[in-house]
Amino acid sequence: MDPSSAFGGSWTAVGFDNEEASWPIAGDLEDDFLPSMDSPFAGFTNIRSVENLSSPDNFHHHLSAQYASPESPFRSEILSSPDSFHHYLSTQYTSPRSPFISGHFMPLPNSLTLSTRAHHALGHYQTTFSIYRTTKDPKWSTHKLLLDLGAKSTMIMQFILAVAINDVCHRQQHEGSFEAQEYFEAGARELIETIKKDSEEDFVVAMAGFLFLYWYMPKRKSVPRERIQQLSMTVLTYLKRHKLDSRCLESEVESSAGETSSGLSDRDRPVLARLIIWTFDEDVKCGFQGSGGYLAAYLTAHRERTMAVYEVSRTALNAYWGTEYPEAQTSDDDDNAMELEFLWALTALWQDINELSQSQSLPHSEAHRRIAQRFSLLEKKYSSVFQKSAITTKPRNRVLINADYDIILFHALRVYYFRTTTVDSNTAEIPPDVQMALKHMLDIIKRTFASKSRASNDLHDRLQWPFFLAGIETDDGIYRDWIVSNITNQRAKEALQKTIDHQSCSGKRLAMSVIKALLCESELVSSYPLSEENSFLETIIERDF
Repeated sequence: MDPSSAFGGSWTAVGFDNEEASWPIAGDLEDDFLPSMDSPFAGFTNIRSVENLSSPDNFHHHLSAQYASPESPFRSEILSSPDSFHHYLSTQYTSPRSPFISGHFMPLPNSLTLSTRAHHALGHYQTTFSIYRTTKDPKWSTHKLLLDLGAKSTMIMQFILAVAINDVCHRQQHEGSFEAQEYFEAGARELIETIKKDSEEDFVVAMAGFLFLYWYMPKRKSVPRERIQQLSMTVLTYLKRHKLDSRCLESEVESSAGETSSGLSDRDRPVLARLIIWTFDEDVKCGFQGSGGYLAAYLTAHRERTMAVYEVSRTALNAYWGTEYPEAQTSDDDDNAMELEFLWALTALWQDINELSQSQSLPHSEAHRRIAQRFSLLEKKYSSVFQKSAITTKPRNRVLINADYDIILFHALRVYYFRTTTVDSNTAEIPPDVQMALKHMLDIIKRTFASKSRASNDLHDRLQWPFFLAGIETDDGIYRDWIVSNITNQRAKEALQKTIDHQSCSGKRLAMSVIKALLCESELVSSYPLSEENSFLETIIERDF
């Protein structure tokens, strides 16, 4: 490992022999859990093992058995032909109709015609969904870039509508709607056709489609968790097949000078890089409970190249809008560069801890040394971000909001690392560094919530995971009650309360694997060794990707 880099590491460090190696599932499968279909935190979905299904036919049989019991209303739709099975997959979601259904319709530039209320969902996508995911001005954000792409691509627009409607239902504690599922399936069919064309011109659209799958599927109760694992492998297969991470690093001049072209313009290259980095982030979150992580493992195993991809991604918005992009927005990007770079470095560290919690491929002492070294390196390299977060200026501008979130996540990862490596210990014994991490994290969160400002809105969704981790570790009863009262998802709140009650009665820390099971209401399942042939796209709609 290069100690000067926050992205130090190697392919062999995570159990891979080389770039063409198979992708092993890390972890002790005897302790794995399969959660139920609703995860309290967006993207934090899970499976680390499912039934041993070595062929698509066996996979069809598995889903038929799982979802087509005599009591199932869809049992009669499970037929032997692939077309019938694909039709079954498209009808397995038994949610109520969406409030976005309307008899009034509006046309879009891409030839789609939407109901008025579905059109309103686009407003939710830009004013609520995007704001809770990024601090960037919604008019000049990556979400707006995707919306612009959706004006030209029916596939992207179908996915945007599916995600937006589904997000409204999720926030209202409702099941997803039929309408959202219909949009999702229409987008998925177009994604399959895009992949089948295998055109260099479609790399950006295809990666955007994969990102929307990550935004949509984990929130659907009806989506089996193994599908998220298959999605992760499929995205990795596509990225490796076309060497997308390497293509992002070639300029048009370099491509024209070589024997072959990357097929990407200087406008598309940063956009593709950003889509890769954002998808990496979602895959790491899925890997928290073991459902994804294949893409994340590959990208963190090639940290220097991934960091270079991130550097290219920084100019995505400027490259996409060109002269239309305001100078003030370019300055804003530059002002926030350090905070955003720190965030992606923390995402890589998150993946390191995920792998430590699941993998037996490295001696624990070596893994501990690497992670401890990375914590120390990050704290030194991004000391200016820590200093900015310590400033008490109100209201918080975007730089300070991003700095606050970085520091919260840094300390939350310290708690996650501690709980991952600590089993059955006395809850009264909190190491000084963990105690300090809790204090810093809770102080910033409390300051954010108390401000009643834009910061409290911008960070609200993203603070839920750090909040939960603080809740399982703090021994301060007042803080604990405050945390429980501010967890917005009912199932997360119940899991946290059960963890607190158990630890209070036993005086011992509950293992992270058990906490995740409580969080997702999981149950044990047997091992499922995945391969390329069992990729997500092969099993969701068609088999000829």
